[in-house]
Parts: sequence; C-alpha cells; structure tokens
Amino acid sequence: MKPIFFFSLLLLSLVCHSSSEAQVSTSAHSKAPISIFEALSAEHEGEGIITIYQPASVKAAVGKVSGRLAGLIEGESNIRLIQGYRIQVYNGNMAASKREANRRAAQITQLHPEMHCYLTYRAPFWRLLVGDFSSREEAEEAKQQLKKSFPSYAREIYVVRDKIRQGY
Repeated sequence: MKPIFFFSLLLLSLVCHSSSEAQVSTSAHSKAPISIFEALSAEHEGEGIITIYQPASVKAAVGKVSGRLAGLIEGESNIRLIQGYRIQVYNGNMAASKREANRRAAQITQLHPEMHCYLTYRAPFWRLLVGDFSSREEAEEAKQQLKKSFPSYAREIYVVRDKIRQGY
C-alpha cells in the first residue's frame, strides 16, 4: 500500500511541476503591447475577441498631443500656458519658508484679489510668484503697486520671466 501511495504522490508532483513550468514559459514569451490597439486586440483564454478597424493615420495619431493643445493645462481646456512675466514676492529655503510664503500670499490676495498667487517648491526653495502679465511693462506697474502696499517686502520684489496662464 505504501509503495502505491508514494508512487501516486510522486506522479502528482511531477504533473504539477511540469504544468507550472509550461505556464512560466508561455508568460515569459508574451510581450507587452506596443499600443492600445494591440492591447485591446490581444487574445486571452476565456475572454472574447476584440477587432478594431481604424485607418493607419488614426493609429499613428493616438497617444500624441496635437500642437494646438500642447500648451493647455491638464483639466483646464480654456487655459493656455504662454511665455510672460510674474512678480516674485518671496524666495526662501529656511524651515519656516513655506509658512512665510503662505502668509504673504494671503496678505496679497486680501489686498489685491485680482492678482493670482502661485506658491511653488523646487528643492530647497519655496517661491511665491504673483500675477500673469503678458508684457514686462504691465508687470512693472503691478510691482510698483505691491511695493506701495507692502513696503517691508520692497527689497524682495522682482519681475521674473515665467510661463503664465492665458484664457482664450
């Protein structure tokens, strides 16, 4: 009885081992799809078959951003990024720099709600930029307004070139 039990156990383990090797070898030979069309058209056991009829021009264009939309901000279809000017009000790399930049942004927003504040962090600096100006002259006028409103910040206020938001 014992030899039959061990023989059947050995046979069962060999069958399981060979089937697992077959699965590993088939998954090793499958490659990642190149495009969404290839991924959708791939045949998988136990699933249906998807056939996609598309001209080659459509397949070539999928996954690429058109030149007209390249400057759009994700999720805001009516906002476009262009080269322009902003006013740098704060730039710091101390432990309390984030808090200080947020405090200044709140003060500026309270006095000048028409000027948008942009707080950015690019290691190790926190930076507060204000406004979206298409010309340097506009930015200089707004800079003078900010210097009058906040004389204690006057030495830190500069006009800088940056990508700005433009609605269209």
